[in-house]
Amino acid sequence: MMVEYKDTICSEDETECITYDHWFYPDTAFRFTMKWVMATGQTVADTVLSWFNKASKQGMSLYPVPEDPFALAQDTHSNPLRCPIRIQMVDGVVAHEDEQEFLLKILFRFGFIDIGCNVKHDFTSPRTESSGSDHAKCLMISPSPTTDFSSIIDNHEDEEEHEEVTKSMNYIHQAGGMFISLVLSENSQRPPFFYWAWNHMMSNRYRGQCSEKFQDFLLSEFRNVCSDKDGVLTNLYADFLQERQLGKRRAATPPIFLE
Repeated sequence: MMVEYKDTICSEDETECITYDHWFYPDTAFRFTMKWVMATGQTVADTVLSWFNKASKQGMSLYPVPEDPFALAQDTHSNPLRCPIRIQMVDGVVAHEDEQEFLLKILFRFGFIDIGCNVKHDFTSPRTESSGSDHAKCLMISPSPTTDFSSIIDNHEDEEEHEEVTKSMNYIHQAGGMFISLVLSENSQRPPFFYWAWNHMMSNRYRGQCSEKFQDFLLSEFRNVCSDKDGVLTNLYADFLQERQLGKRRAATPPIFLE
């Protein structure tokens, strides 16, 4: 969709191209992207602010986010200062066959929702998969983080032997300030882990109550759960198994984050 703006001060027309998702899910973030062909900085800022105010009147939250939420180190074009934080899950607590369902339940309890759009490092699916989704899974082939690359020097076949299939599912916090990616491996000997990234485009205008103090607190609490501090993860997993035995399932829509 092309949009043209008439500026009363500048004689040149300002044109932008808007791309957006072709579907909408009530439990999923909806993304659209503006690509300006010719524009002044003030026009861009005023347009985004106008949309933000209109969205707020409809009870919706609009946040600016980077095109690539996870600036992974494997991408040479990524900004090294935006490299995400890796959070490892403690091994031996969650059974391999329960990892996806249980860890997604943890994410929803922390206020994360499906990011609902394809990101730069996901190549095969237009939508990442949530636990209640019937859509295609997002798979990517990547070397194991613990692979000893010094031993892969013989030929290409040796490299393939050290590669494993991982599944990456990406989520954004309802406050707009944090992204998280759950990485699962088909190898039961590889515990899952998370990539945690900050939304560096959240200025004070859009931040609301999502302060740096709140972000640091959320990261600290999430690390405590993943490390099973004070047995929190063990207790949550025990509750999860008990609920499953009683036939209770997680609701399709995650809990609403209260600002």
